[in-house]
Amino acid sequence: MAVIIQQCTGIRHGNRFYPTLSGVAQSYNYYPIEPMQAEEGIVHLALGLGKIIMDGERIFRFSPKHPAMNPPYSTALEYFENSQTKFYALQLSSSNQELMGDENVNLYKYDLIQAEKDGSLYFVGSTFSPQDQIIRDTLSIDGPRLVTFANILKYNMYPLVDILNELSDKLKKLEYLDKKFGHNRLVMEGAYKASVEEYVEAKMFNNFLAGKKVDKFPKAKIDYDSYLAGISDLTGEMVRMAVNQASRKNFKEVEKIKQAIGDILAELVAFDMTGYLRTKYDQAKTNLRKIEQIDYEIKIRH
Repeated sequence: MAVIIQQCTGIRHGNRFYPTLSGVAQSYNYYPIEPMQAEEGIVHLALGLGKIIMDGERIFRFSPKHPAMNPPYSTALEYFENSQTKFYALQLSSSNQELMGDENVNLYKYDLIQAEKDGSLYFVGSTFSPQDQIIRDTLSIDGPRLVTFANILKYNMYPLVDILNELSDKLKKLEYLDKKFGHNRLVMEGAYKASVEEYVEAKMFNNFLAGKKVDKFPKAKIDYDSYLAGISDLTGEMVRMAVNQASRKNFKEVEKIKQAIGDILAELVAFDMTGYLRTKYDQAKTNLRKIEQIDYEIKIRH
């Protein structure tokens, strides 16, 4: 059993805890409406916890490049009927609530009247006027409430649009750099190559300890140089293990390790290892001489 603890951003309103807005942004809009462009992306916003977005319920969608553009409904009534009228919040009333497998055990859905009482609807809400068949961006008149984020998107009460557009521009730059340099640039970085070599060494050492074959990785894409360098470094770890085994008088294990290092060197010699790899190969040969010396001294003394 595992327990995941995740920080939740929001404000406490009595026994309820929820954010004024939550959202999901996508860099590509698959269903743009004029004058939107697909590359401008789309944002899904909701009052309260984002579960309502992920569950595909009624929320607010907009393009960061056209924040004042209303959703594509033909009438104000249709707009109202397809808008968010409920929200999710964490219920904090029970401090000793039993943990259960159901993730919704302390999630409650509230009507917008509760958000209005909490003061959070002021930032994101509007009012539908049935008499005038119009949506007014205020809560100062009577009528059913709906979530439009007008104060943020139209009147810039909070610079959400500027933040989203800045993030979008940075994402496009990253995508451009990834296309230009991408993985090929990364694999040439020294830190990356060193980490891959360490991974190969650790993985193969684990195989050796488990009595498995020191072999290729069936599910990993590792370049030729990093693989051979990691295998060469493995011999150093095996020598350290042999020293520990010798100190415990496990001489048969030392013999076993010496044989395994010899087998590795016999395979490495078949490769054309030059430059950096030649240095790694020479280090592996030195490790073979070290363990041969250890084995020799064990046989003389015992």
